[in-house]
Amino acid sequence: MLSHGLSIAQFAPILGSLIGLGVGIDYALFIVTRSRQNLRQGMDVEEAIVSSVNTSGRAVMFAGLTVCIALLGMLLLGFSFLDGLGIAAALTVFITMLASLTLLPALLAFQKHHVLSRRERRKLAAQGPEPLVVQGGWQRWANFVARRPRELSIVAVIVIVSLGLPLFSLHLGISDAGSDPANSTTRMAYDLLAKDVYKRQARSRPRTGSMDKNAMASGFFSATTSISTPPWALSMPRCTLLGRSSVNDA
Repeated sequence: MLSHGLSIAQFAPILGSLIGLGVGIDYALFIVTRSRQNLRQGMDVEEAIVSSVNTSGRAVMFAGLTVCIALLGMLLLGFSFLDGLGIAAALTVFITMLASLTLLPALLAFQKHHVLSRRERRKLAAQGPEPLVVQGGWQRWANFVARRPRELSIVAVIVIVSLGLPLFSLHLGISDAGSDPANSTTRMAYDLLAKDVYKRQARSRPRTGSMDKNAMASGFFSATTSISTPPWALSMPRCTLLGRSSVNDA
């Protein structure tokens, strides 16, 4: 149905299915694990499912909506072929999230105590409910963080800022056929087009010596951006679209 209103790439359904499969398994594990834990603590089936949805279900809903918003960010990139991909993937994640919060609890209610293994069911019937005991390395790490919240917060901020500083000097550009191998047909066509633009610019200007590389880049940039280009791409340095030794040697 979405294809009637926007352009959707051929690989969008496959990519959406892979993303939906990944998040679906993750969301299901959250709720099923908490439901099994509640059953081992002696809760009845209904109470165990309600408690798991109220706790793990909230985390699933928050995570699902966050992923949907992140995928819809593709609409801001300015590439029309990514619009359908972002919407299809976000819709897949949203449907998966709804299934985890509605269909999965219904299936758990249908299975009742069979979500536990036979050994766990026999142990529950013989020894009764077991207390919730959390042990292991993650529990020790959680206790360590809880004892030193201020110091670890400062360390975390320093690490995040250190990792983010290089972003201020990052220069981005759009890759083109000039990045292909020198013996590829696309690279050869790119070089021929660049040389043709260079010759036309040279004939249209007075012969005052070697042609300015920036002028050559300007002409080639104008020729290669005649197709639909996002507005933000036009503000990038033009040298990123040229800068090839084969052109400079022409």
